[in-house]
Amino acid sequence: MASKDLYIEGANVTKVVKALSSDVRIKILNLLADTDMNIQTMANRLGISKTNALTHINVLEESGFVKSQYISGSVGNQRICRKVYDRLIFTFDPSITNDDGVYYEKEISVGNYFNFEAYAPCGIANNHRILKKWDDPSALCEPERVMASVVWTAFGYLEYKIPIDPMFAGKTITAVEIIMEISAHTLISNHKDVVYPSYMTRDRVTEGISDVTFWINDIELGTQTIFAGVDIEKAIFTPTWWRTTPNHGELVKVLINEKGCFIGDKKVSDVKYNNVIQNKSFFSLKVGIKEDATNSSGIMIFGKNFGRYYHDLIIKTFIA
Repeated sequence: MASKDLYIEGANVTKVVKALSSDVRIKILNLLADTDMNIQTMANRLGISKTNALTHINVLEESGFVKSQYISGSVGNQRICRKVYDRLIFTFDPSITNDDGVYYEKEISVGNYFNFEAYAPCGIANNHRILKKWDDPSALCEPERVMASVVWTAFGYLEYKIPIDPMFAGKTITAVEIIMEISAHTLISNHKDVVYPSYMTRDRVTEGISDVTFWINDIELGTQTIFAGVDIEKAIFTPTWWRTTPNHGELVKVLINEKGCFIGDKKVSDVKYNNVIQNKSFFSLKVGIKEDATNSSGIMIFGKNFGRYYHDLIIKTFIA
């Protein structure tokens, strides 16, 4: 079985280190490795009071390692705990270093786009079913798209509007980082319902690899070559009813600050934050494949309950 990984960066490390700084909490994680457990059973196994066990569980929940739910029992409700992650992966990227390390994080549903250009094969789905039907671009107009866990198109783009919180008024925004899970498509050219836009032909399709470009407020930031995720062992959250590929994506991080734009640890352009965002209440983020892209095999964006990472689009706003 594939391990479930918790990825953290510098500004998030404190609460995780706190959670793992106790021998008792490490023992709790070991107890939860093979089975879910209620608080009383856990306390009995560890030889501590129920109150003490509850305190430790609350710390583990705050760090994201453990989740709880209440179920009815013979003597009232029981709090059942389960372990969420198996491994901790700490990443440090010098390009996102901020003097005081302060940022605010917002999560946007992958289905909460405001504009798109889509061609079959395309569609949207939540973790239970396809929304409307396969390969119909009109499905991407459905109101329930905002609840989608994955959205895809063979060609074109998706465009999101990212709100800038009013709480930032009077403060200096120094950088914005966008994190998402993206994959290229597979089997486009042989798809029975494929529709080619006027600028595209079958011989130009590069199966399983796409050059994905990012724009903010219609200003091009840079392009990243993305491959199709076909390793089923990495598709931790993809539901079992999903029988096709790709079934997960790559974690892509786009950072724009006073030094320029970075995708991962590579600088892709000299476009700076102040060049594209100027004291507005929101900015547009477009993700797509350019008409003249060398590699063109669709785009799929994964959200919660689908793919490898348990989140939708993450927007981090850094404050001086």
